[in-house]
Amino acid sequence: MAMEKILGGLVGPANVKAGDAVLSQYAVDGMKPRAVVFPGSTEEVAAVVRFAAKQNLAIISWGSGSKMGQGHSPSRLDLVLSTERLNRIIDMDTANLTATAQAGVKLRALQAALAGEENRCYLPLRDPVTPSDKEICSDRENRGCFVPLMPPCIQTTTLGGIIATGASGPTRLLYGLPRDLVLGVRFVASGGEIIGMGGKTVKNVSGYDMSKLMIGSFGTLGILCEMTLRLLPLPERMGTGVYGFSDVQGAFRLIDQVFGTSLLPASVELMSGEACRSLLPFETGENAWVVAIGMEGIEEAVQRMRSEIGEMASACGAEERAELRDKDHQVFWEGVSNITLSAQQEHPDIVSIRLNYPISCYREIVGHGIALSSQRGVRTRISCHAGSGVARMDFPGPGESQASTEGVVEMVHHLIGRCRERGGNGVVEKAGPGIKKRLPVWGLPGQDWSTMKRIKEKMDPQGLFSPGRFVDGV
Repeated sequence: MAMEKILGGLVGPANVKAGDAVLSQYAVDGMKPRAVVFPGSTEEVAAVVRFAAKQNLAIISWGSGSKMGQGHSPSRLDLVLSTERLNRIIDMDTANLTATAQAGVKLRALQAALAGEENRCYLPLRDPVTPSDKEICSDRENRGCFVPLMPPCIQTTTLGGIIATGASGPTRLLYGLPRDLVLGVRFVASGGEIIGMGGKTVKNVSGYDMSKLMIGSFGTLGILCEMTLRLLPLPERMGTGVYGFSDVQGAFRLIDQVFGTSLLPASVELMSGEACRSLLPFETGENAWVVAIGMEGIEEAVQRMRSEIGEMASACGAEERAELRDKDHQVFWEGVSNITLSAQQEHPDIVSIRLNYPISCYREIVGHGIALSSQRGVRTRISCHAGSGVARMDFPGPGESQASTEGVVEMVHHLIGRCRERGGNGVVEKAGPGIKKRLPVWGLPGQDWSTMKRIKEKMDPQGLFSPGRFVDGV
């Protein structure tokens, strides 16, 4: 009770929760905190961290909660710090294509706000025909801007969660990763100091860009409070080609042909029929494979891609095909980015892994997953960012029998081991606390692990932030 009273004095009594029902909602791998705190400003976050440091209380930050199943179980947990009240968009400078917002702002809220802003062009041209003193924009339309990310849980995920977990999505092929978009951050360090790094311009550092440390740190180095992101103008046209194949080889051929051209699709996704059946505008067979290709840009570029890729798909033996445009395109890709989330909601005991490897190895890794699944009789749903060197595999029923559990454990070890041999690795994104202890949650050790430990020791010597959750129990 004394702790709650002190915290209430820092953030307001109404913003500290310690009831059992609330604590259960914020449990991490079954471990409940002693209190949940909802600060409303960076200064309040700093005050909470100073108190925690003085009392040696372990803190885990919480955005929407969609990624809390990832990582090891915490070694201790005293406070959950929610960013729910850090929900203010601070600045939208669309003329310079930047936006600054607090960590608790939902991506969908920022996207909606940016879409309504004028994308004032920065390359004006004078109209040689119309007699006017006004300059016209060299762009075709002022359609607003957007943050070019499509992470999982796109309707609920927060900006802080995206940055902390390094979440991307299928459109990373064209637009890149969070690290390509983050220009600056403000966070609270383990001593309660408020630290700002980077700024609103692209070339705002000399030497190491320290703001990038927070990307993918999973809340282990500090509490992320604000970030400045790079924006892009909304594309003039958007469309998707969806192609169904009776076997994976036809899908491989289409993907290889697309990447053998000069076309620049926004996303190229290879999916097993079971993984994406609910998203498709056509029926597929039991062992079908689907290639979905997103196209975004100016009208002529999208039309050219649609035509040429359609011809390639026919030549590669596509048995089903559909074209999606604008709103249907967006809804489809949101569904694709949420494939694993949908599977997790359908099967609470699911094991989900994310594999990374050299781009040229995508055939080998997907093929290895198919072969292992057949050999061990394990249900496997596969989705692969074919041009980005990333694949997700979901195993829906590890708890159905002992044999199934053993098969899933063996498959996870084999797949991550194969990726490691090729210079990649893998992580377990979702697993129950029991089976998680038997899995390489953060993949197999690499040279970077020792560096991560040293950075953690320097930035959080007390081990206050998410203790035990990250690589090698950091």
